[in-house]
Amino acid sequence: MSVSGLREDPKCRLSASDLLHLYFPAGIKYNAEKEKKEAQENKQKKLQALEEVKKLEAEKGIPKEKKKDSFAEKFATQVIKNLQVEVRNIHVRYEDKYTNPLQPFSIGVTLKELLFRIPTGSHIHKLVKLEQLAVYWNSHSNLYEGKEKAEILVHSH
Repeated sequence: MSVSGLREDPKCRLSASDLLHLYFPAGIKYNAEKEKKEAQENKQKKLQALEEVKKLEAEKGIPKEKKKDSFAEKFATQVIKNLQVEVRNIHVRYEDKYTNPLQPFSIGVTLKELLFRIPTGSHIHKLVKLEQLAVYWNSHSNLYEGKEKAEILVHSH
């Protein structure tokens, strides 16, 4: 797709299909000292953010000249305006056998189809189609972790 062709032929397409993402914890042990250090660092970051907000509020009173949209901003706007998304057959799953070893669980999201596109001949309206979106939480779950890819694919559909 050429950059100059975005205005005449607005086809910016994002497509994904047949994906299975499996996540699970690595079995990390709790470290109290590390937890305290991270908490302190988070507090420092929050204080710095508050200082930035105060600084920005103080600068609000100063009038600023309007700047024109840059090429990159115009380009990004055009891409977003004409973006077409097609997502099919997606399964995202998280498994945990560490939190309670006697009762492993899995949570996940499955999606058959999500379409977001501009209908032919229209540059104003957008078509959105969502089909078979499901969210699940299974306690006493049979886990996929450590199984062969072929066996996971048989049980995931």
